Amino acid sequence: MMKLRILVIDEDPILCKAFVLGLSSREWRVDSVKNTTSAIEIAQKHNYDLLIVDIQVSDTQKFSMLRKIRQKSPEIRAIAISTQSCLDIHDEEFLREINGFYPKPIGLTMMKRAIRMEYKKKKSQKMD
Repeated sequence: MMKLRILVIDEDPILCKAFVLGLSSREWRVDSVKNTTSAIEIAQKHNYDLLIVDIQVSDTQKFSMLRKIRQKSPEIRAIAISTQSCLDIHDEEFLREINGFYPKPIGLTMMKRAIRMEYKKKKSQKMD
């Protein structure tokens, strides 16, 4: 069985480490980067199935990052996380591009559920 590849994009090194250690398993391979430029670079080298993106990453290239990564991997899913409410986020283009939104703090159990849900959606899209 092939591992699901996940990329976490967040400036918080503690959260990144927690996600990498807490989510990595026989089923999932998890990498992390701290900005969108690094996300684009690593996504050119590897085929990711899912992105976990902190909406509050300080660089403003989130939408163009998703667009560039989806040029290579159009079926990639994206989950946004944030300490802000989804209603307080004014980047409407980015919000239209994401597949799910979860408030921080988010525990590993909830994140695992979100990943499984997005993976099921991705598999069902391939069958359509």
